[in-house]
Amino acid sequence: MKKNRFIVGSLSVLVAAAVFSTAAAVPVKADWDDDYENGYDYDYDGDEDIDDIITALVIADAISDAEEKERKEKAKRQAEETERQRKEAERQREEAEKAKREAEQAKAAAKSAQEQAAAAKAQQDAARAQAQAQAQAAYYQQLLALQNAHKIAAGSIIVLPNGALFDANYYATAYPDVVKSVGRDPKKLYNHYINYGIKEGRLPSNPLTVAYLGGKK
Repeated sequence: MKKNRFIVGSLSVLVAAAVFSTAAAVPVKADWDDDYENGYDYDYDGDEDIDDIITALVIADAISDAEEKERKEKAKRQAEETERQRKEAERQREEAEKAKREAEQAKAAAKSAQEQAAAAKAQQDAARAQAQAQAQAAYYQQLLALQNAHKIAAGSIIVLPNGALFDANYYATAYPDVVKSVGRDPKKLYNHYINYGIKEGRLPSNPLTVAYLGGKK
């Protein structure tokens, strides 16, 4: 680009010099036929030199314009390529962020599923434990009911006038001081409860027995 400008400037100086020389020249008549036959073509007025210089100037200017146009087109292509790369980078960044969000959502969903599974398992374990406890309680109730029924039949459990139950075995076990005083005879233990135990706040039987038998024989 700088080289072309230098050439154009130099040619401009030459054109100016040629014009000045032409204006100062004195026309001289020449033998055009002889000179042409001898292979010479003298140009005393300098017109053809000026034409050549002008042509060179036009060509140099055209080359300069073409190079400038090519430079602008190249810069435009580079700008377009830069913009394309920027858009592509932006697209890849958005896709990466989208993939990151989806991964986080999947992680959160997996964590939620694990928590739900753990909660469901805990509920199942609790239900199983409760069922086992209920089954054991039912078995214990049946066993205790059978035992108490046997005791009633044997006379170790006495039904009080108010419908409550007096369990001599329980009374003797719960209150060893009474046993030291009256012994283990069911009737004596019963009399102690009627005469003293009620006033002293002693229990006549195991509360579970009352709950299971409901105060009935």
